[in-house]
Amino acid sequence: MTNRIKDLREAFSLTQEQLGEMLGVRKAAVAKYESGTVENLKRSTVEKMADIFKVTPAFIMGWSDNPQELKADELRLLELFGKLNSLGKKEAIKRVAELSVISVYNSAIINTKELIAAHDGGASPQEMNADLLNALEILKRSDKNDL
Repeated sequence: MTNRIKDLREAFSLTQEQLGEMLGVRKAAVAKYESGTVENLKRSTVEKMADIFKVTPAFIMGWSDNPQELKADELRLLELFGKLNSLGKKEAIKRVAELSVISVYNSAIINTKELIAAHDGGASPQEMNADLLNALEILKRSDKNDL
């Protein structure tokens, strides 16, 4: 737990004093959390830390190695991925990489009207060309990594 708090604080470029202010405690308290002097953190403090660092309280406490809880669709993806052999896993990674650069499937598209329009052929030829070139680049990189 102690290393996690310090690692997260440093990853967010926060000083002990800054984190303390955010948590409503003094710098000395943060130093004690990081050194392991305080073993029983208040639940409210752990929850505040989890909110600040965008991780689960279980991750802060060292009870889980997963910094974030997985959503149902992410769990389903992991379940299906686990059923694949090594060749299938490589292929799945390659295909997800391809999809991730195509604007229709990329999470950068928030507006559902744009998404529907893209599925209906609303993407311009330039956008489609750019998506295809990005996908080809990923394929080239993944092929090189497979060698």
